[in-house]
Amino acid sequence: MTGTKYLHEVVTVQGLSQICDAHSNVTRRVVWFLIFIAGLGFTTFNIYKQVSLYLSVPVNVRVDQILENTLLLPTVTICNNNMVRKSLIENLGWSDVLQIGYPYTDFDEQLPSVNLSQLDVSKISHLQVSDNNSYGHALESSIIKCDWESAPCGQDDFVYLETDMGKCFTYNANGSLLARNSGRAHGLRLLLNVQEEEYTRSHDGYLSTGFMVAVHTPEVIPIMSEMGLTVAPGSQHFVSIGVKKVTAQKGAGGCGDRPLKYITRNYSRHACKQECEMDFLLSMCNCGDFTIPRGNVAFCTPPQFQECFIPAKVKYRQIDTGCEAGCPEPCSYTTFTTQHSSAPLTRNYISAYTKAKGKTEEYWRRNLVILEIYMSSMTYELTEKQLEYEILDLFCDIGGALGLMLGASLLTVLEVFDFLLITVFSAVFDKIKVHKIDPGNNTK
Repeated sequence: MTGTKYLHEVVTVQGLSQICDAHSNVTRRVVWFLIFIAGLGFTTFNIYKQVSLYLSVPVNVRVDQILENTLLLPTVTICNNNMVRKSLIENLGWSDVLQIGYPYTDFDEQLPSVNLSQLDVSKISHLQVSDNNSYGHALESSIIKCDWESAPCGQDDFVYLETDMGKCFTYNANGSLLARNSGRAHGLRLLLNVQEEEYTRSHDGYLSTGFMVAVHTPEVIPIMSEMGLTVAPGSQHFVSIGVKKVTAQKGAGGCGDRPLKYITRNYSRHACKQECEMDFLLSMCNCGDFTIPRGNVAFCTPPQFQECFIPAKVKYRQIDTGCEAGCPEPCSYTTFTTQHSSAPLTRNYISAYTKAKGKTEEYWRRNLVILEIYMSSMTYELTEKQLEYEILDLFCDIGGALGLMLGASLLTVLEVFDFLLITVFSAVFDKIKVHKIDPGNNTK
């Protein structure tokens, strides 16, 4: 049986029998050859398009509004704009250090002349992140009054948290509280003291007195410079919260995670981005500040801060290391939207508050913050992401393309490969057989 006849018998591709028909005239066979080539080209192009679509990983997004009787209250993190307490800096004898390390850049500030290498750093070796008497503002002096759902709450309901703004404090850190209704009466109400008399310098050029507030899920360590909103003293602030939940099929939209080295909480994109900066700073300086987990990392000395750590932070923001591009969004996460409004406290309220609490009206006007945080509604927005084009869809479309123009199937493709393999092996076997019969190919 010849190869052409064998191919004709085993491969059921439409048009191939007309091309291989030796009894047909040349014109008919050429016409069928051109038709076959056109169908093969169209099929190849169609399969290419389907494969390209599959490789692009298209995602189908479904958005819905869901009403619940209760909603998980977000974690609330509050950071004073001030980085280090003035009383601590004066006690350490470091009054000029922050001025050198964090100079004001809006004008030509006259910096003090200090030999940083001669500063005594032994006094800060005992300061721990969890120590209430460390460098930041303490809970007991920052939180004057706390109410949750119109019932008193206390300082024991808060924990300390290290963020990119230094030492902050967090409410509902474990995410256990439930909001049973929307509106101010069912939210969190705080009276806060800015303590302006303790101000020295801030992280990242926050030049105003007040607090930065972020609402987030418990597993997220917030990047305050990205998530925080400012609340200033002398005003009453209202923050209404909306809830969004996202669930995605693995691989949809590039979601996923990656191992974290320093942060022990569950993976989040915010934590991953923080670790990228930590890695860069540690690789450049081999030391850190209070915001980097201690472990085996040494605290930077004043000269290291001035000569390496602070320039390295500036450099990190100016270059693209490529690290943050490898921080995917988790496949399932919850995020919160906020709407913030505020109004100045009335003169009558300030006057009455001063009579009840002491000090002066000017003091409370410069230090008192009233903050109210509550759910805007009891509905949340659910976004579901599913792969729109999976491997089964690809195979079905390829089979349809083969059948539409060529009358073939995936089995036909396998038959073609089978024919090619048999033909090749037969040719090789025949050559080996001839070589064994007459190895030297000699004639007498």
